[in-house]
Amino acid sequence: MYYITKGLRMKWLGVFFSVALIVELIPSIMVQGNSVSVSLAETFSFNKIYAGIGIAFLIGLVVIGGVKRIGKVTEFVVPLMAGAYAGAGLLIVLMNLSSVPAFFSLVFSNAFTSSSAVGGFAGAALAETVRWGFARGLYSNEAGMGTAPIAHAAAMTDHPVRQGFWSVIGIVIDTLIICTTTAFVVLASGVWTGKNASIDPAALTTAAFQHYFGSGGGYFVSVSLVFFVVSTIMVVIFYGVKQAEFLFGRLAGHVIKFVYLAAIIIGAAGGAKAIWGFLDLALAFILVPKCDCAVVIEQKGKSAVHRILYI
Repeated sequence: MYYITKGLRMKWLGVFFSVALIVELIPSIMVQGNSVSVSLAETFSFNKIYAGIGIAFLIGLVVIGGVKRIGKVTEFVVPLMAGAYAGAGLLIVLMNLSSVPAFFSLVFSNAFTSSSAVGGFAGAALAETVRWGFARGLYSNEAGMGTAPIAHAAAMTDHPVRQGFWSVIGIVIDTLIICTTTAFVVLASGVWTGKNASIDPAALTTAAFQHYFGSGGGYFVSVSLVFFVVSTIMVVIFYGVKQAEFLFGRLAGHVIKFVYLAAIIIGAAGGAKAIWGFLDLALAFILVPKCDCAVVIEQKGKSAVHRILYI
């Protein structure tokens, strides 16, 4: 929001972006709360609402401590769990090495052509594939949304371009490693064609890992999801706090923390389909102005990258 108001001298658009992001983060956090509560309920037979309350309490202990505490927790948790999850997925890939060509064939053939319904997967035209790909991809890696720079701006670095390169690496790890691994495990396991095909996505992933590792696989996914969700929500709340402080001051930043913590519990109790619909709509309100600004400031960005690469 600062580069919009100061770099582009468009204060009204910076204010619009901040307000839109504050609102968008509510369904975003609700989705996270729903995913982890469903996974815990499926694996450990927890009550979803109680699981949501527990997650909200744990996150509250950290976010009230501020950005430094958030940084200390995430810098330890995220690499550890991402590495463990990717490692488990790689093991499944090695167990099904002969299925890799069929996996990519299935992905691309269904992405660019209509297909008949199989299990819970309905056929979709290319337009629908692109629509869902953009919606879920944006939510997963935040590319082009203007949210990741909020976190990267808090980093200690000798040059903003170098920090920007780390942002690109994050997108690669998230999309090409974590998401592709999950897709392969789900498709290779075959659970998407059976009775579990229509269940919640988080529970579907749990069922896929259980297919290979038994109950231990389910426990692993649930625990991994807890760590992923906790670290993600902590950072997302930080985004919202910065928007509130930008608009209304530090007190508003403290108030918005409790709004977002409540969203975790509400999401745990709600239905995933309704929450995702709300989130997809909210994403558009921050994506459109951010993309417009990126086009306007493109030349300045290119110049900064050129200077650091060719010094």
